[in-house]
Amino acid sequence: PYHYRATFVENDQKYWIQELSVPIAEIGGPPLDLGIIPTNALPLIDPIHTDTCGTEKGCYRVPEGCWEPYCEYIATWKLVRQGTYMIEMGGYMDGVTDKYVSLALSEDTRWGGDRVFECVHIGGIGVTKVFQARSVDASTERFSKPQAGIQESCPGMDLECGGQFYQQRLRCRFLVSENNQIETLPLSGEYHLLMSRGAAAEGVTAPHKYGHNEYPKASPDPVTLYDTSINIGGYARYPLVKAHGILMILGWCFFGTIGLLLTKYYKPMWPNKRFYGQRYWFLANHLPYEAHPILGIIILCCVIINPIIALLRPPDDHSCRPCVNWIHWAFGTIAWCLAIPNMFIGMDFGKSHVPWWATWILFIYILFHIIVEITLEVHQCCTHKKNKERRKKYEFQKRENPKAYIPEPEPAGRIFKRNMLIAHFIVTCIVALIMLISIAAS
Repeated sequence: PYHYRATFVENDQKYWIQELSVPIAEIGGPPLDLGIIPTNALPLIDPIHTDTCGTEKGCYRVPEGCWEPYCEYIATWKLVRQGTYMIEMGGYMDGVTDKYVSLALSEDTRWGGDRVFECVHIGGIGVTKVFQARSVDASTERFSKPQAGIQESCPGMDLECGGQFYQQRLRCRFLVSENNQIETLPLSGEYHLLMSRGAAAEGVTAPHKYGHNEYPKASPDPVTLYDTSINIGGYARYPLVKAHGILMILGWCFFGTIGLLLTKYYKPMWPNKRFYGQRYWFLANHLPYEAHPILGIIILCCVIINPIIALLRPPDDHSCRPCVNWIHWAFGTIAWCLAIPNMFIGMDFGKSHVPWWATWILFIYILFHIIVEITLEVHQCCTHKKNKERRKKYEFQKRENPKAYIPEPEPAGRIFKRNMLIAHFIVTCIVALIMLISIAAS
């Protein structure tokens, strides 16, 4: 048999979303067994209405101004009587059997030490319950009496309380009162709202993760539950995280890539020019870098060790010079190879709020940089013999005329390499600017 789904709207207050029809029988086919038609085990509660946000109840929505069926997160509140509040909370969920959406009252925008309301759907029995807990690390720890002060029924009120999971939306509506059996933040304070979601197992919530759409969203401003004039949306930003991301892009995407090209392919360029007695490529190799945890520690060690090796290296004709060169190359290569995945890992952190398209821009730029490196490597192989002959001729002239000033020979293919460097520099500047704006403005 076939089924149909339809959405019905009676008015702004009353609507039904994607209702499932009874099975449609084929004409001339065998009769249907009506005993197999599924029914809802529990009655559906009213959706969370948003038309009275900021007037009859306070609201927090992500994204800002969304209608409840399209909200990633939604929470509303109002004072129904002295010390008692009605709270509605909901969120969009994926297809896991047990799941939860939580609302935390926090004195800051960070998870930890907060009062948490958990709306948990237990798929095995088809029941949705509300619990209270405190936030600990990336998880929660329920109180000894997690439902003390919670009423999941609202007798004598216009809206039906309770919880449900329907059409990939999990929502709960309940009353909560101050209760001396729970030692936590009072309901009457001023708090940031933190909302998270995820999987559960037999009613126990799993720790939240740190990626996009996994880290808890925090309201940009604190709210009070007795103030129904509040109607806010969006989420708080983390300036230190964004500053770290900006430094990472500047250090590795801008200075790192340009410095890598200069030290690897441009040592012979500008042989007779100096800046405070040092060649241009050597100065470019000593720019500061920024890094990030675990991989960042390894990268940082390589970045610190590599300039020290460069400063302590023996003369060109010393027997140990090749070994030092290989060690210097190894540390630089390790740092760069780890920095690339480290940048992508950092951009995926939920706190950074970096848009998805920025990751693709960085990915395309890395491919562009690899193509430039391969091109310069091929070019270097093609000009190696000619440059070696020029170098031998220069060394011979120096030995024959030790007191005469003989300029070093310009490398073969220098115009092509100069143009490649200019093109790489322009593209790097554009990409770095786009990345910095996307990180700072998101």
